[in-house]
Amino acid sequence: RRLGVGRAAAFVGGAVCGFAPGVISHANGHPNFVVGFLIPVIIDRTLAVHEARGRREIVIRSVVVGLLVAWQVLIGEEPLLLAAIGMACVGLVHAAHRRLSLVRLAPVFGIGAPVALAIVGYPLWWQFNGPQSYREVWHPDAGNDLASLWSTASMSWGSDIVTAGRLALNRTEENAFFGVGIWLVSVLVIVLLWRRRPLVRGLLAVIILATWLSLGMTVTWEKNPAGVPSLWAFLEDAPIVENILPTRFTLIVIPAFGALLALGVQEVLRRSQRAGVPLIGPVVAAVLVTVAVVQAIPTPLIVRPRESVPAFFADG
Repeated sequence: RRLGVGRAAAFVGGAVCGFAPGVISHANGHPNFVVGFLIPVIIDRTLAVHEARGRREIVIRSVVVGLLVAWQVLIGEEPLLLAAIGMACVGLVHAAHRRLSLVRLAPVFGIGAPVALAIVGYPLWWQFNGPQSYREVWHPDAGNDLASLWSTASMSWGSDIVTAGRLALNRTEENAFFGVGIWLVSVLVIVLLWRRRPLVRGLLAVIILATWLSLGMTVTWEKNPAGVPSLWAFLEDAPIVENILPTRFTLIVIPAFGALLALGVQEVLRRSQRAGVPLIGPVVAAVLVTVAVVQAIPTPLIVRPRESVPAFFADG
């Protein structure tokens, strides 16, 4: 709806967002990452504040954003933080192109943030300062290997499970593995729409920033040093952010790819209509979508019963 595309293009973009390898991977054990239904609603309602007219409408919409953010904090904080980073990146690019006013978004922080803190302030205080709280979690240099960016995930059709297992941190952290096709199609869409849609510049900024951050402290190619400078080194010790596994930054890339693919499908359909050959558009769009997603089509999730929690942990 926000991209101004038809239902077919929106369906393609939504399918990419819902069934990308990173989402399927986290479905093995991280429901806080899979249950992401509030993220697009938060983005939509934040833009609604920007469009609001009149003080009453601004206040009501800002309060709604605050309530949604509080709800998302209680579902999962890390997806919210990642989404905020992606939103900030696209927002700054739009502001630079005078397509977005940061002043008009100020009520989100001035009104929405206090509403959210009124609900989750005490739980957050308890998390960071309450009994048995801790400030950081040690983890290895959990960055994406460069080769994982276009490889095939272990739960995608035609995957090389051995290669995926070697490149990923573990089976629930295959956050990249986009395949080659979606990179090629996204580059094509960016070239076609670079002048007409400043949004693609924002999406490109997200892809570059998030992918670079996801490579971790030591950038590797097939587990060997790649000689690429690390962007994560600047954030490794930043409060709160330091506890994100760098590999997860590519989860922000998923909606960027989804949006680019939706825009690409719509552009192909539009150009075929203008050229007077409307039947060609759906065929070309279908080919582009197939090239983009064929390497990332997921296999069915394997469901097995788990052993019960040992009494030592479960009996209080």
